[in-house]
Amino acid sequence: MPHRISPLVLALGLAASGLSGCGGSGAAASATTTVTAPAVTHTVIAPTDDERPASASTTAGSPTTAVSPSTSAPSTTPPAAGTTSSAAPTSAPASAPAPAAGVTEAGFDAAAGAYLKGRKGHVGVFAVDLTDGRQVQHNAGQRCETASMVKLDVLLTLLLQRQDAGKPLSSSDRALTSSMIINSDNNATTTLWGRIGQHEGVRAANRRFGMTETEPGTSYRWGLTTTTAADQVRLLRNLVRDDGPLDQASRDYALGLMGRVADGQDWGVSAANPQHEAQVKNGWLPRSDGWVVTSAGRAQTAAGHEVLLAAVSCEVSSQQHGIETIEHLAEMAASALDR
Repeated sequence: MPHRISPLVLALGLAASGLSGCGGSGAAASATTTVTAPAVTHTVIAPTDDERPASASTTAGSPTTAVSPSTSAPSTTPPAAGTTSSAAPTSAPASAPAPAAGVTEAGFDAAAGAYLKGRKGHVGVFAVDLTDGRQVQHNAGQRCETASMVKLDVLLTLLLQRQDAGKPLSSSDRALTSSMIINSDNNATTTLWGRIGQHEGVRAANRRFGMTETEPGTSYRWGLTTTTAADQVRLLRNLVRDDGPLDQASRDYALGLMGRVADGQDWGVSAANPQHEAQVKNGWLPRSDGWVVTSAGRAQTAAGHEVLLAAVSCEVSSQQHGIETIEHLAEMAASALDR
C-alpha cells in the first residue's frame, strides 16, 4: 500500500524560497531552460534574483526563502499544525496497475511503460541487484530536477572532502548532515552547500564518483540540480564499493543516516522491501508544471537480494501521485530481480 503524506509531515520539508516543497528552489521565474532527455523534453524553470537565499534564518517548515551559508545551525522545530494544510498533496486518480508480482526481468521495461501510460509526468527508474549484477530499467536517462534527493550527493561530497584533507567530520558537520538527511532540513543543506564549494565542489566530487548525467544547480539553487535515475545509481554504488573513493567509515556514516530517515519521509524505493525498510533519501518539490518527486536508496527484496534503486519523476500531478508511481515501480523492480 502506498504511503500517504499528512499535512504536518509535508510541512517539515517546506522551506524552498517561498514555495511549499523540499528542494531549495522557487517556482516563480521568467526564464526557462530546456533540458532534452530520451523521448521527452522537460522544461526546467531557471531561478531569478528574487529566489536567492536570504540572510535571515528560517526553520525547516517555514514557507520562506532558504538561508545563507552563514547560518550556524539548522532549526528542525515543526510548524504549528495546519499551517500548510492547503499545500497537502491531493491523491492521484484511481488506476489499475499491473500486479508487481508478475513482472519478469526481461519484461520489466515493457511492463513499466504500460503502467506509466496515461499517468501524467515523466518518469525514469533504474535498479541493480548487488547479488548477481542483474539490472532492470525504464527510461533511465530521463532527466529531472533532484529536489532534496541531492542532499545525499552533498553528504558524500563533504565526506570525500574531509577524507582528502585528512580531517574527521566536525561536530558542526555531524549536526548539519544529520538534520539534512534524517529530517531533510533545507537550512542545513544550504549551509553545507556553501561549505563544500557549492556546485563546483559537487561537480568535482561527482567526477570521482563516476557520475556523468548530473548537473548541480548553480549558486545556492541546489534543489534545481538535474539528474537521471541511472546516474543516481552510480552515486549509490559508491556506498557499497570497497574500491571506490569513500572509505569504510564514510560509507557506514552515510548509510547509517539514510537508515534513520524520519517517519513520513521513508517512502519511495523503500517499497522494494516488503516491510518498507531501506536506506533512502527522497526529494519532493512543486513546480509550475507539476511536482518533482524523486527517490534513491538501498533495500533488500523479499528473496533477500540487496538492490540499489533510483527513480526520478517530474511534471507529475501531485506529490502523492509521484510517490505511488515510484513505489509501484520499486515493487515491480524487486519482483523482477527476485525471479
